[in-house]
Amino acid sequence: MPDVDIEIKDAPADTGEYAYPMADELLVEGQRVGKGDLIHHFGDEKLDSSFEIVYGFGWGGIYTDTLTKVQMPKFTEWSEFIESIKSGEYQVVFLAEEKSYKTSDNRVETLSHYRNHHNNGWEPIMTKKSRDILDTRNELEYIKSYEDVREMFDAIYTPSSIENVAEANAMYELFIDCGYKVDSLSSPNDIISQTGLDGFTD
Repeated sequence: MPDVDIEIKDAPADTGEYAYPMADELLVEGQRVGKGDLIHHFGDEKLDSSFEIVYGFGWGGIYTDTLTKVQMPKFTEWSEFIESIKSGEYQVVFLAEEKSYKTSDNRVETLSHYRNHHNNGWEPIMTKKSRDILDTRNELEYIKSYEDVREMFDAIYTPSSIENVAEANAMYELFIDCGYKVDSLSSPNDIISQTGLDGFTD
């Protein structure tokens, strides 16, 4: 049995009380953590190296993966994970919404939106990953943090930053799913018309 208190918060139907590897979200010693969340390692200077993504759970601990390297997921025992949370070395950054879309017949991109909570509120973080449609390995295109939602809109949802038609539509839908007011934003069609983009839209 794990040496910490664990409660399954979200899992497929018929998952047993102790089937942690099947769970999508757990409550570990009061700390919520789910698949797809980011683990922020304080002390690392580079933004892309200071985060790991939660890959999955096991009986004895949590599996995380780097955003930038192709390697086996890292295993951290539950007691070590909780101790790092309590000491302030680790912080869980919650996944808010995610959208995947095709950019060609054989390429898929994924936009992931996170909310990094801190003493003064929270800040949005966005990642963009891409992969071959037949591959499970993602390549990190970028990870960016912003002071607020408006700065995020101005940085990534503009004619100069949108790279393809599918991205414009997916990003707009992502903002809506996150509950943001998009009244002040241009529609995807307006963004696309200003860029002159044309191409794969399915």
